[in-house]
Amino acid sequence: MPIVYLHGLGFGLLQYYPLIKGLITKLNSHPILIPIAPYTAQSVFHPRHLRPWTQDEVVRGMTAICKRWGFWDGDKSGGVSMMSHSNGSIAHAWSESEVWLCDCVIRSHCMGG
Repeated sequence: MPIVYLHGLGFGLLQYYPLIKGLITKLNSHPILIPIAPYTAQSVFHPRHLRPWTQDEVVRGMTAICKRWGFWDGDKSGGVSMMSHSNGSIAHAWSESEVWLCDCVIRSHCMGG
């Protein structure tokens, strides 16, 4: 099952290196998707740095990504395992709040503080 990791505040992927390395090492047959949120990754030159994703953008984006990469076929088959940390748990909770998305796409959950 593919893994989606929604990161928290920080300076990008570098601080999550131990987690990413562990996922790649222990779950090497699972695709890993890490959407980079410019407003939490300190991407100060990105046009969206001061405009966080909306709930609608997160839900539509996750659905589109899962369909495009073949993680979900639009029915009840397929899906992802979603992980989040800190600020990423907001987008995670938004995804869970959409009952159809939670039932069809997100198969397991892990939130960290």
